[in-house]
Amino acid sequence: LPENFPVWGGRRFVFFQFIFNVADSAITCGAFYLLLFKYKFFSKK
Repeated sequence: LPENFPVWGGRRFVFFQFIFNVADSAITCGAFYLLLFKYKFFSKK
């Protein structure tokens, strides 16, 4: 980040360093899969 950035100025900024781990990515991928293929998954047959 630039030196004049208000809070984290001059530090390297990694967004997903602590808040996004393997379990969170699995949940996110599963949610996107359900959104993309919801018509096949929730069919009334």
